[in-house]
Amino acid sequence: MTKIKVNKALYASLSALLVLVLLVTSLPLTSMNTSAETVSQTKYENITDFQNARWTEIQNEVFGKNNTEVQSAKTIYDDGWTVNNGNKYFNWTDTSKMQGYNEDGTKRDGGLIPYNPNTVVSEMTSTGRLRDRYTQKYVDYTGTEQTLSGDATKDITTNCYDVYTADQFVYLLNKIVKEHYSASAKINLCADIDMGGADGYIYSTGESLYSYLHIEGNGHTIYNWKLYGDDFYFGLFCGDPKSSNPNARNSIQTGSRFIVKNLGIQSVMLLHENSLADSGAGLFFGGGFGCGHVFFDNVHMREMYFQQNNDQATQGIAFFAGRGRCGSFLMNNCSASDGYIYGQGHVGAMTSYIGSKSVCNVKYDAEFPECVEAVAYGGNPYPVFFNNSYSVDCEMFSTKEDSGAFVSCGDNIIAVNCYTNNTMYSNSNTGGFIGRVGRGDTTGNFRIYDDNGNKAIGACFRNCYSSGVVEGELAMGGFVGLDNGFRSAAHIWTNDSPASGPPAATVYSNCYSTAMVGMDYTGKYCGGFIGFDDNYRGSNDGAVVTVTASDGKVINALGAIYMNCYAAGEVGNILTVSDTDKAVDYDKEFFKKGYYNKIDNMENPLYNPSGGFIGSLIPDHYLFAAYKLVYTTGYFYNCYYDMQTTGMREMAIGLAYAETCRDDPTGNNKRQGFSEDTKVIHKDADGNEIPFSVIGITGVYTEKSDVKNVAGLTGSPVEYKDGSGNVLSRMSMSGEGSVKEDDSNWQYNDGYYPQLKAFMSSDTTVGNINDTQASDITNDVRSSALYVGEAEAVTETKEDGKVYITKPATHPVMSLVNSKEKIYENYQPNTNVYA
Repeated sequence: MTKIKVNKALYASLSALLVLVLLVTSLPLTSMNTSAETVSQTKYENITDFQNARWTEIQNEVFGKNNTEVQSAKTIYDDGWTVNNGNKYFNWTDTSKMQGYNEDGTKRDGGLIPYNPNTVVSEMTSTGRLRDRYTQKYVDYTGTEQTLSGDATKDITTNCYDVYTADQFVYLLNKIVKEHYSASAKINLCADIDMGGADGYIYSTGESLYSYLHIEGNGHTIYNWKLYGDDFYFGLFCGDPKSSNPNARNSIQTGSRFIVKNLGIQSVMLLHENSLADSGAGLFFGGGFGCGHVFFDNVHMREMYFQQNNDQATQGIAFFAGRGRCGSFLMNNCSASDGYIYGQGHVGAMTSYIGSKSVCNVKYDAEFPECVEAVAYGGNPYPVFFNNSYSVDCEMFSTKEDSGAFVSCGDNIIAVNCYTNNTMYSNSNTGGFIGRVGRGDTTGNFRIYDDNGNKAIGACFRNCYSSGVVEGELAMGGFVGLDNGFRSAAHIWTNDSPASGPPAATVYSNCYSTAMVGMDYTGKYCGGFIGFDDNYRGSNDGAVVTVTASDGKVINALGAIYMNCYAAGEVGNILTVSDTDKAVDYDKEFFKKGYYNKIDNMENPLYNPSGGFIGSLIPDHYLFAAYKLVYTTGYFYNCYYDMQTTGMREMAIGLAYAETCRDDPTGNNKRQGFSEDTKVIHKDADGNEIPFSVIGITGVYTEKSDVKNVAGLTGSPVEYKDGSGNVLSRMSMSGEGSVKEDDSNWQYNDGYYPQLKAFMSSDTTVGNINDTQASDITNDVRSSALYVGEAEAVTETKEDGKVYITKPATHPVMSLVNSKEKIYENYQPNTNVYA
């Protein structure tokens, strides 16, 4: 490899965060939680054995035990295990020196008052008020501005309660869930509280949420929260496992509204034990398959230990919330960091499986609504929407499938300006951002609109990236493990037929990954960006999706669409075949012996198909058995992979001879009906196929190489031509062959990979960024919602006996401020406080 300026690209290839992209907090160059590992991955023949050994090590360290295997959550709780103080993985927070308050809001000495279930709380008086009439203007899928008004037709009185202690907090939650539909409440947190986990106390409501509940954190933090339960859906709100009605098992019920804003959460332990398949767990709720509406805004969780045990069934667990297909689910400016999680499949940081029952009224390129309360209270024109959120420094274990470092899996999703830097160990369908993008809804009702007004899109990821480590056995990618939204909800190793109903395409726009993928347990279908694109159609019939790239290119295609995406992380290990001649021979044997039909150890264990950008396009056995002349889907436009850091050299895709990627014996491409550039496999000037190439994916070097006559991915945008005069431009993200310095989405700094402007900062302490000058940062970057810049001081002013607090508009707001006086209920972080 040629010398890289200050080793920047080398750090990125070794699972470092992309230096300029790191912003917000001073994150380490490698995942914090993996640097101290004492269990060696290479000691174990498979990832399952390693996962058990590694989690046992973490478990024993946390609780001061010496077990040889993973213990059940029930054992941990029933036997009264306590946290071993000073361990390196999870500790309770000492609140004894923090400013505490009495129930009446007066200050007290001796720190926060921890929750105690034996405390008798005084009856709390509500300051009843008429709920605000929320209004939200948005642009619908036709480009027309619409107005959405919340509660415009009726008056609803909300009971608003000021809370100073954990006992008051618990008292109100119990009151609200027991009153069911009659309750409409806002809990206004006026001080930090301690939930008593360090003293062994646990708390969840044990009930579902039926009513309207708004928890306003006012910038305060909830400390030391411990939960244990065996409910079907488990968290703060729980589903009834004994009910014969599946809907009654929900914890977020139809008709409910759940809003959490401006809240910090630190030191959380959740233990879940349930023997039923498809159960779930998360701090706030375990599942929501009704039509309730959920909104998290400016909520930041750190220092977590989550454990779910049941080897017999696939379940779901995540830090914020478990499984759900809500009426709407909206998350803005939220984070999960410094956590450890162990579950039985469907493991994610923010949520487990997530979908929406929203009949959307917006396109794939919609912006996050400014007034989400109007969406929650007045209607749901939006799908699941993640905005400006991230998860970093978490170590995550999934013993089964569909697990990702941001969200495990889902559909009807839009994610914008979100990123991860976690370590993800799973079995199958594993991604550095999302494990699987599935089809979910087969009715076609819950779809996102494309440019032509067709409900044809199932998910869109825009301006998102992933870093860290991804390990699995089948279908794993630096960004997404498996995408089969256009095909069916079936898993790739089953013999299920395609699902009925219209297909759903996925759009990946301006996304990238620098995650290390399959370094120790390189598996089948492993790619720097996506492991397995399992989308197809069985005839010429099918919904054509129309979308527009950021450079104005109009794309008409089927299946998943990848626009302006790149992969620059390491892929595979020392046994991975990257020699194209050998790989061609293995490829032929792979199909001749039907290895695509197996998930167990193949007869030739040395060949597990891996590619610099994508592991494979649809080589599964159902396809070959029943749809020999299937038409392939999946469209790649202006995508790149780094041939040096990935080590895959000339292999953009892991399978060169997938029959569905090639012309048939008569010379017709399986993508007939589309233009020439939609073919999958490249051909040279003589008409011969170029193995392991994919049209629309370009392999580039880290730096420009005059010796190899190739452009560089980390250089400044220049037109570099080969001997034939063909443009080999470094990734411009403005169309293949063109270079634009003023691209609206990307920032270029010599020696760095292309960076999304939304994630850039001129002021961090991360190594290798110190030589970045303020003049390098454009005004577009400074105006970004995620721009950090110079930190401003928190200021307080007093007027008429009321406190006004101004906080810097930074992201994240993890240095949550404890006001010296009462913070009023209309408090809005990052702006001035109004009484």
